[in-house]
Amino acid sequence: MDAVNGFPPDIEAFRFEPPDDYEEKLQQGYELLEFWPHDEMYENDKAVLDMTPSRAAIEAVNADLERAQELIREMQQARYRGQDEYGTSMVTMNFAGEMIGLEFSTDAVRMGNRELGEAIREAWQYAKEAQLEDTDRLNRIAGGMGGGVR
Repeated sequence: MDAVNGFPPDIEAFRFEPPDDYEEKLQQGYELLEFWPHDEMYENDKAVLDMTPSRAAIEAVNADLERAQELIREMQQARYRGQDEYGTSMVTMNFAGEMIGLEFSTDAVRMGNRELGEAIREAWQYAKEAQLEDTDRLNRIAGGMGGGVR
């Protein structure tokens, strides 16, 4: 599925691939820092080096980005269907809970306004239940992300 209006964003714009000598450069930074006077600037620079994420943390963030993009695609493609107990009305909704489809069987023409309205409401409720259940599932997955930089 192609991105619509830039959504989901291309994760490559957010991905950081550390160079092969990442750890070596970080170690060089610490070594060079020792030649500086131990003043406020030294403390600030050391704090920056101390906050630099490990390669494993960067890889975890990149993995979270990939999972997040997959999750966004799944949400965009999600469709939930519900129908009344007699199968006369079928409602389709998207992940946001918006009704994007309403279909009727041929038996629907024999129903009165009130019965048809109740059939639509029942079909909508079943679709909404499926949507809410899936939303909970996807929220649990999304809540488990973010194990990267700490």
